[in-house]
Amino acid sequence: MDVVFVIEEGPRSYISASDIAGNRILDQSVLAAHDKAEKGKPYNANVVQASARDMRNEYWKRGYIFADVQPVLKFSDEPGVATVVYQVNEGPLPQTGEPYRVGEIRIIGNTVTQDRVIRRELVGLEPGQVFDRTAIVESERNLSRLRIFREDPTQGIRPTITILNENDPSPYKDLLIQVEEDRTGSLLVGAAFSTDYGANLSIILNERNFDIFGFPRLTSWDDFWSDLTSGRAFRGAGQELRIEAVPGTEVSRYSISWREPRLFDSPYSLGVGGYYYTRIFDEYTEQRTGGRITVGRRLWPDFPAWRFHLGFRIEDVNVRSFPPGAPPDFFAVAGHNFVFAPRISVVRDTRDSIIRATAGSFLELAYEHGLGDFSYPILTAEGSKYWTVYERPDGSGRHVLVARGLVGWAGDDTPLYDRFYAGGFRTLRGFRFRGVGPRVNGFNVGGTFEALGSVEYQIPLLANDMIYAVAFTDFGTVDSDVTLEHFRVSAGFGLRINVPMLGPAPIALDWGFPIVKEDGDQRRTFFFGIAFSR
Repeated sequence: MDVVFVIEEGPRSYISASDIAGNRILDQSVLAAHDKAEKGKPYNANVVQASARDMRNEYWKRGYIFADVQPVLKFSDEPGVATVVYQVNEGPLPQTGEPYRVGEIRIIGNTVTQDRVIRRELVGLEPGQVFDRTAIVESERNLSRLRIFREDPTQGIRPTITILNENDPSPYKDLLIQVEEDRTGSLLVGAAFSTDYGANLSIILNERNFDIFGFPRLTSWDDFWSDLTSGRAFRGAGQELRIEAVPGTEVSRYSISWREPRLFDSPYSLGVGGYYYTRIFDEYTEQRTGGRITVGRRLWPDFPAWRFHLGFRIEDVNVRSFPPGAPPDFFAVAGHNFVFAPRISVVRDTRDSIIRATAGSFLELAYEHGLGDFSYPILTAEGSKYWTVYERPDGSGRHVLVARGLVGWAGDDTPLYDRFYAGGFRTLRGFRFRGVGPRVNGFNVGGTFEALGSVEYQIPLLANDMIYAVAFTDFGTVDSDVTLEHFRVSAGFGLRINVPMLGPAPIALDWGFPIVKEDGDQRRTFFFGIAFSR
């Protein structure tokens, strides 16, 4: 049996005017500022609905949390010509007539995480404050971004904030925060191979909900042992601890880092780390021993996406094992080099995930100045934007369009080991790792200018989003001067495979093909490694 859908399109509707009805508390001009429907243009339901939502949010921000705005089309005698009427229902108000305020905030489900870790992520939701209902969505997003609570879109599991006493006439509305603890610690032991970094063994201990002062109880042996075996000891403060031991054929890395995202529950963050790193490049071997300290701060309470970072790195960089015919740039850095490099940056991050972002954007503007054996400035600007093009009704199966860009400039005295290089994953796929850059006598000496970009489309292949395909184009240049004369372009496709036992970041398999290249560029078609959002 065939099913035939008969569609009668009718005349196209145009908006002749708009009006707002039912508002008593807020002035007409305040609401009309959110009306984006263009007069004389064809009716666009998405624009009209968004305008109504923004008008409703104007009420919600001011404590009128039960207000609602619905657009209604009123057609004139002329066919296809309509007026949009935004019908406002300001909802019930307290007997005092004043806006609603936040009452008690209760938290359930946090069997390990401290209450303060959750409360400090609430935006504009403090007991006694005017109740901004739009802050619920932002606060839920902040709790999700902690990555310490369980989330499963297929089962509807995520951190939620709900109003407990909606039907109560009280002017104070209590809130219930529900979370479910997730596994936040991992110990990964294994072997890996990357086309950019060779083969390596890895032992990685990572805890996303660490507590540096969370010692086990010493009241009795049973309490002490219980805290250790149950996972309560050294957990629950929202800090992150990572210890890595990764010996390899081309790259060896040993590091420890600790980060407190809210130092003393303030807007400031503190990160401390130390590392020992060895990398065998085609031209030379580089060994770095050093440490890094970074202090960050949220710039404005009402705009938590903006952060300011101030820090420095101290390193001993040992450059060795380069051939006798190498250019003078290599001999200039031979042996041990002392580096003290203060760094300042401003970051805006609205991504919904740092592992696989599907919405939001990332922007970082940074300035670093190397001191020590060499003195040189480095300026960089990096950004990315994520659009969800399609998703299933339950929010899964998202098709994502990603655009990335990176521009960098360094001083003429920048040593070889801190210059810019391109080629490989996250720069120019289709080219070998560090296979793109200015060359002297066949040696890549690195550039003092880089301009790189990428556009990528991601499509999930499985219902659980564990495997998805990507199509991409990468483009840009690395040069010794500020120029786009030697511009490269590549295109390709790939797969992202999530393996839970290997951690949250997916395995990346990419095939890239150069379209525009320069003489001396080194090509590589296939890339295998680990993918992160940036």
